Amino acid sequence: MKKIYWIQTAVILLFSLSILGGCLPKPSAPTKLYILSPLAGPAVEMHNTAGEIFMTIGVGPVHLPEYLDRPEIVTRINPNELKLAELDIWAEPLQVNFTRVLVENISRLLSTQPVAVFPWGASPQIDFQIDIEVVRLDGDIAGKAFLIAQWSIFNSSNKSILFSKKSQYTESVGGTGYSALVAAQSRMIGALSHDIAEAIKSLHK
Repeated sequence: MKKIYWIQTAVILLFSLSILGGCLPKPSAPTKLYILSPLAGPAVEMHNTAGEIFMTIGVGPVHLPEYLDRPEIVTRINPNELKLAELDIWAEPLQVNFTRVLVENISRLLSTQPVAVFPWGASPQIDFQIDIEVVRLDGDIAGKAFLIAQWSIFNSSNKSILFSKKSQYTESVGGTGYSALVAAQSRMIGALSHDIAEAIKSLHK
């Protein structure tokens, strides 16, 4: 009888522990933070030399669609369905990060004075103002990333449009996971920066 008693007691104890274990909170996975990166390369020395473009550029306003105005990274499942990451989020508002990377890229590509960011308030007279409307910035973490942007270059003094274009970029993610997706998005912003810089060069001739 004692043996049966101890077996029954052991079974009850194991059952109780299994139930208790299921009620205990499980360790949560850590949240991962991501940030877009500018073009690689040494920083440009800000000095006026022969061949350097001397102008004042202002970037902004930069508009992003509302579906991107959130901490979670957004991916696209199909043309009509989006997915929010649960633990992979932007380290800062995407509009702020996007604008800063674009500004740094343009400044480096044009070897110009520091680029002003809208609103520039009491900044010196802006020669060229760049207005950007991002239509799409998303992708598939195991496939391709997409960037569509409508952008215009204005004469800041009289607000006339000097150049306007709708640009579309597609970049292979080249891996799996959000880190590879964000890297692909950074490359596309670099390509957009190149196009804007070339347009400004053509206007400055």
